[in-house]
Amino acid sequence: MTKLGFALLAALAGSAIAVPAPAVTQAPDVHAYAKRATSCTFSGSDGASKASKSQAACATIVLNNVAVPSGETLDLSKLKDNTKVIFKGTTTWGYKEWKGPLMKISGNKITVEGSGAVLNAGGEKYWDGSGGNSGKTKPKFFAAHKLTDSKINNLYVKNTPVQAVSINGVNGLTINQFTLDNKDGDSKGGHNTDAFDIGSSTGVTITGAKVYNQDDCVAVNSGKNIIFQNGYCHGGHGLSIGSVGGRDDNIVDNVQFLNSEVVNSANGIRVKTMKNTTGKVNKVTYSDITLSGITKYGILIEQNYDGGDLHGEPTSGLPITGLTLKNIKGKNGVSSSGKNAAIVCGSSGCKNWTWQNVQVTGAPFEMLQELLTAINPLNSVFSQGFLSGLFDASFARDSSLNLEVHRIHERYCAHHQVIERGQGLPRAWPSDVEVLDSAVFHDISPLAFQADAEVPVPELRRDLFFWIQPPGFESTQLDKSGSFQPRV
Repeated sequence: MTKLGFALLAALAGSAIAVPAPAVTQAPDVHAYAKRATSCTFSGSDGASKASKSQAACATIVLNNVAVPSGETLDLSKLKDNTKVIFKGTTTWGYKEWKGPLMKISGNKITVEGSGAVLNAGGEKYWDGSGGNSGKTKPKFFAAHKLTDSKINNLYVKNTPVQAVSINGVNGLTINQFTLDNKDGDSKGGHNTDAFDIGSSTGVTITGAKVYNQDDCVAVNSGKNIIFQNGYCHGGHGLSIGSVGGRDDNIVDNVQFLNSEVVNSANGIRVKTMKNTTGKVNKVTYSDITLSGITKYGILIEQNYDGGDLHGEPTSGLPITGLTLKNIKGKNGVSSSGKNAAIVCGSSGCKNWTWQNVQVTGAPFEMLQELLTAINPLNSVFSQGFLSGLFDASFARDSSLNLEVHRIHERYCAHHQVIERGQGLPRAWPSDVEVLDSAVFHDISPLAFQADAEVPVPELRRDLFFWIQPPGFESTQLDKSGSFQPRV
């Protein structure tokens, strides 16, 4: 071999030696993997504490007839990713006056299952008619906080002391076939037993819930991309946005209530914002909602909430925009002691609303109030169905009715305007009209009707007038001849 050949071999050998060896990787912890693969079952009075201590070790946690001691939380807030929690039998909680929660679950890609099981919170021991306002200190039930990409399926919860499910700090949660059975609270003093309170959460979908309670079926206080669908709500306060305002997070955006029923409840549809606060409610949709047995308000939208409904002057710092009501079925759905609809908005607080085929009737006919709930706040669109649904022909044809005229801001009284409805509803009112009535509208500007939103003539009397009252007149009365007679 030549000197050149030896040199090449030496160079190649040196190059091979210089190639770094593969990095040594640590072998997987087979023991740890095996522990996560196990299914752990807990039961009895120490089941809750043992389950809490075993969160890191169990891939599946089975809670079989667990009896949580009084004053303790079933704490599963440190679950590892992809953990499954299964309830079996009946889970109970001992009685103690404290704030709770009785249960909390947090984690990533968590699945909670409860088919055939009962979670009995023992609320009947706490109920005193005062809820969370006074009386006994009552624990909240379930803190579903800081869940991501998780599922809760087929839970049956009975008799929560106060609020049932608090959803907060969540990003991606589906709840399917959840039942809250607080029917006993109707006769035993249940109060503030909200089913779902949602705050600061994104991507929450609740499907097929059945709720029997004494407060909101669902209340969205803040959050976005939230859906409540195919639900049944009985005995509570209906499908609610808010109250919004006065919290750290006061933004509600893109919320849908779909294909649901509200039965024997105080309210049907409710959107409430706190007065003198800031934030926004945007793009809320109620579609295919059926109302029956409503005792207070079929539809209530208010920007002057202060812990009670319709109190004082509304404000516009927390606007309600892009509100859609579509296919709201509530013919004779409101009791004679209630109101079909009441809307209170600040001077620039309500914009771009679309209402289509909204028919909510049953309460005594209050002509001008019902008209004003149908008018067009700030370039909104109302369909003929909404108007014709609110105007009940039997009341409109009864000339013996006394029709109380709304208070009109005194600077417009000088107009002494009389608007005839004989040719259909007016196309537009003055752009700066302010209607002041604590039960319906505040400072809505402008008031206008869509061109195609006339009430069908056969349903209403042609000889009725709307009187914008001049100074000195308190009200008007429709006499038996069908004409208006001013009354001082």
